[in-house]
Amino acid sequence: MHSSFSTTAFSKRSVSFFLTMVVVILFSTSNAQDNRPSKVGWLYLENTHSLDDRWKLNTDLHVRSLDDFAGFGDLLFRNWIDYQIVDNLTIGAGYAYLGQWNSDYAAPDLYYTENRLFQQVQHAINVSETSTVKQRLRLEQRFFDVPVLPDYSLRSRYALNWKKQSSKLILGIDYVFLENELFLNMVGRSLSGNKLFEQNRAYGGFGFEIFRNNEIELGSYYQIQNDAYQDTNHSFIFQLRIKTTL
Repeated sequence: MHSSFSTTAFSKRSVSFFLTMVVVILFSTSNAQDNRPSKVGWLYLENTHSLDDRWKLNTDLHVRSLDDFAGFGDLLFRNWIDYQIVDNLTIGAGYAYLGQWNSDYAAPDLYYTENRLFQQVQHAINVSETSTVKQRLRLEQRFFDVPVLPDYSLRSRYALNWKKQSSKLILGIDYVFLENELFLNMVGRSLSGNKLFEQNRAYGGFGFEIFRNNEIELGSYYQIQNDAYQDTNHSFIFQLRIKTTL
């Protein structure tokens, strides 16, 4: 059995930091320019394949709509491998491909791509018998093929997630969750209007566990994003996530 990375003090700090981030997001939203939030839908398919008790191969596919669900907008494919150092600490590395149609960076009906390499570390703790807090730090090296964007960007992402098992008293729901993810452009800041802060996604919802730890999840994001044109954009994102485990 793997050893466990001791994190008793971390649990309180993580929850406090999560609440602080939520307050910052609400403050930022109330002081941002008055843009009409866009409304989009995401389909998120995820698969995890255990190679042995330490190594896992992960694949996910995101299909994203245009504003007001007007059509097909983005396709994101991501593949990576994780190595479990101890019970609650995992490192990983992988590749991602993003294709976009009708984006702000290209003329209508044109298509552009982004290629990414990334490395990450994930850490989890059990706050109680039914509640878990997870954090993930990811570093992305991004390569673009669009003239208006830089050739290269280095971006960091920090996500903090709280998940609580439910008693199935309401509609058979197995768990509820809250998550916040912060994106910072370390290199190539013209992507975010020459600002360090690129975007933040606050996410919440509920899920159902089906056979063998597979999951179906429904949730909604509120996204704040600085773009290359120095605009601050707001989006409501409605997501259906389907996770399979082999």
